[in-house]
Amino acid sequence: MWSSRRPTSFPGLGILIGGLSSSVTQAAWAGEPKLDPPNFVFSSFSQGTGIMGDGQWDIEGNLYGMTARSSGLDVPASSGGGVPSAQVSVRRQVSGVTGLDFGLAAGGSYLSQGTTSGEVPSRGLSTFFTAHYAGKISEALGAGVYGQFGGTAQQSGHDSWIETSTAAITPVLAWEPEGGFLASIALNPVVASYAAKGALSQGPTLRNLVGVGVSFGIGVNMNDQLVLAPEISWVGSHGSALESGAQSARSDTYRIGLTGTFSYRGSQPGAPTQSVSVGMWYFEEDGLVFGPASPAAASGGFRTRGALLGITFGARRSVPSL
Repeated sequence: MWSSRRPTSFPGLGILIGGLSSSVTQAAWAGEPKLDPPNFVFSSFSQGTGIMGDGQWDIEGNLYGMTARSSGLDVPASSGGGVPSAQVSVRRQVSGVTGLDFGLAAGGSYLSQGTTSGEVPSRGLSTFFTAHYAGKISEALGAGVYGQFGGTAQQSGHDSWIETSTAAITPVLAWEPEGGFLASIALNPVVASYAAKGALSQGPTLRNLVGVGVSFGIGVNMNDQLVLAPEISWVGSHGSALESGAQSARSDTYRIGLTGTFSYRGSQPGAPTQSVSVGMWYFEEDGLVFGPASPAAASGGFRTRGALLGITFGARRSVPSL
């Protein structure tokens, strides 16, 4: 039986999260080839054009930790947290088609939330395909779109696993000048995600959970290897009742944060550019649960506030055409 306070979960995290890629292309030291950092698709919530070179591969690994405080729905406030996303992904540029790449990502999550009956864990698994196309409108201005399609499975407590299909689309409009202090200004209008079944941070399991939002980020070249990127984002979500007579819900989620990406090249000749990114965000979700209330399923308003910390490792490799 579902309770009004469930493990804090953001099923759209792996879908909605994007990456403001580093624009560092200068030499790390004199005489060395220019750095060509990977496009980190899952290191932040804002997204640049991320155009890869012909035949290149990007490899990315992400680990996120979260702590959150939940209140509302007629139950005492409680704390929770855990790992909302641990993920590995790989993408390859399609040879001969500039700006087009395809990839695959897989990951998992583990969260716990305090309830009136004790700690309740939540586990998740996800696998999805990625597709991305972008191009230059002018020397510095670019546009593109990212798509993700796949499935997730989630278990709360000792309940059965809930499997569902997911999809997301992220349009990009970005100003990315070559060199200088400014690395990028990226706007992602009408970011959208869909899950056939899912849940907000609190409330019931929902049907046709849709999220629509916008994100904005600015990348600043601190030196030849380090980019700092403050960003903000908003997502509005709504889900329908899972069955007749059940509850529906909606929410608004706000995030503000900062990421730092450091890129470097190995000491061996021809070594690929490698990058590590660290980010921290504050988030707040304000929501409403509609429909008939019961002792185990309250209706009304809720709020979840917390902090998210993430680290990403990756590399860009050039290989012969397949």
